[in-house]
Amino acid sequence: MKKYLFILEQRASVILYHFLLANKKLFGSKTFLLPANICPVVACVFFKANQKIEFLDISPKTLCIDEEIVKKKLAENSEKYAGILFNYTYGNTFCFADFFAFLKKKYPHFILIEDRCLCRPNISLVENEANIDSDLVLFSTGERKFLELKSGGGFAFLRKKYKYHTDFLTEKYKAADDIFLQKAWKK
Repeated sequence: MKKYLFILEQRASVILYHFLLANKKLFGSKTFLLPANICPVVACVFFKANQKIEFLDISPKTLCIDEEIVKKKLAENSEKYAGILFNYTYGNTFCFADFFAFLKKKYPHFILIEDRCLCRPNISLVENEANIDSDLVLFSTGERKFLELKSGGGFAFLRKKYKYHTDFLTEKYKAADDIFLQKAWKK
């Protein structure tokens, strides 16, 4: 039985946003760790979802979030943190499987989001699910990405134990949105 859902949206940032909102009760007021060199759009997604973040320095060796700093932060106070967004700087191909396995073994409720938006898209990533520790793996096919589709887009693999839905508008806002769209269409 597959442990992951395949999600397709107009942007990878939309997937991240919907994931954060759908699981807000799970994260509560806890903080996510982000690398200091992350795309500003990603930080804005966390802010828009009203999710706390803390930026950490990157490793001079990998240019990704410094693994030792992450370990130190969690050792000091793991209850403060909901998870980490780990991005592959410049689409690098270093293997971080040992680091991810360590995080999941020592902190099983710690959310692991892999941002592979600058990497080569891999739609068969979860075929061998036994080797994956991530809860959400994001890919992008938007502007300035490895595979740039004219229509943009993003896709992800989400561990099935987490929620994902796109319908966050109340009936009041849906009605207003429908009126706005009708007026725009007529124009």
